[in-house]
Amino acid sequence: MKVAVIGTGYVGLTTAVSLAMNGHQVTGIDLVASKVEKLRQGISPIYEPGLDEALKKVLDDGALTFYTDLTEAKDAEIFFICVGTPEAADGTADLTYLLGAVSDIEKVHSLAPQERIVVIKSTVPVGTGEKVAGMLAGCQGVSVASNPEFLREGSALFDALEPSRIVIGVDNPQAAAGMEELYNGVKAPRVITTRANAELIKYASNAFLATRISFMNELARLSTALGTDIVTISRGMGLDSRIGPQFLRAGVGYGGSCFPKDTIALL
Repeated sequence: MKVAVIGTGYVGLTTAVSLAMNGHQVTGIDLVASKVEKLRQGISPIYEPGLDEALKKVLDDGALTFYTDLTEAKDAEIFFICVGTPEAADGTADLTYLLGAVSDIEKVHSLAPQERIVVIKSTVPVGTGEKVAGMLAGCQGVSVASNPEFLREGSALFDALEPSRIVIGVDNPQAAAGMEELYNGVKAPRVITTRANAELIKYASNAFLATRISFMNELARLSTALGTDIVTISRGMGLDSRIGPQFLRAGVGYGGSCFPKDTIALL
C-alpha cells in the first residue's frame, strides 16, 4: 500500500521504516528541511538498535523516501499522523501539531481526492479521533482510525515489526479492512474497537506501567525501614504469572518522553 507518515521523530521514523520493511511504499514527511536531508542520506536523528541499518536498506530499495511537502504523498492510501503531543502548561495534551497535520491532509485531499484512511498514531486524549473526523467530514472517502503505538525505548524497531498487539479504533468496516490489509502478515493479536477505546487503551497502558514503577519505589522505601531486600522482593513477586517481572525495578522513578506527560494528561 502507499503510505505517508507525517512526523519523523521516534514514533514516526520507526513506523515508516517498519512499514517499508513489510513491503509498503512509504513517504516520510517532516517540516524540518535539515532533518529530511539527513534522513535521505540514511542518517537517523535517534538511536535504536538496528534502525540505522534498516533505514539505509529501505532507502536503497526505494521503499522509503522523505520530503518536507505533504503534496509529494498526495496519492497515499493511508496517512499516519505521528507528530508530538507535548504537555501544555495546564498538563493537558497540546494538539497543535496534530491539528496542523490534519489541516494539511485536508488540503492535499482536495488536490487528489480518493478513498483513504487518516490514522492517528500520536498519543491523544479520548475524543480526539472524533474531533479529527469532524474536521475531515467534508473530505469524501476519508475515514479516521486510531492506531496507538506501544514501542519500548531500546527495542522500538523490534516492537514495530513484532508487536505485542495491534489496536485499531475505527467506525466503519471499510477502514477496518484497510487497516487489516496494511498489517497483513504481521503476527500479533488484534483489538478492533472504537476510536475512543483505542485512545484510552494507550493512556491506560502507560499509566499502569508508571504505577508499577511507583509501587515498587514505595516498597523500596518500606524495605529500607524494615531491612529487607527490594531486589529479592521484586523477583519473588515477578515469578507470579499474574504479576510478571516487567517494570518491577525500584529506582529513581519514571521518566522519558511519554510516562510523565501521559499520566498527567490522563489525570
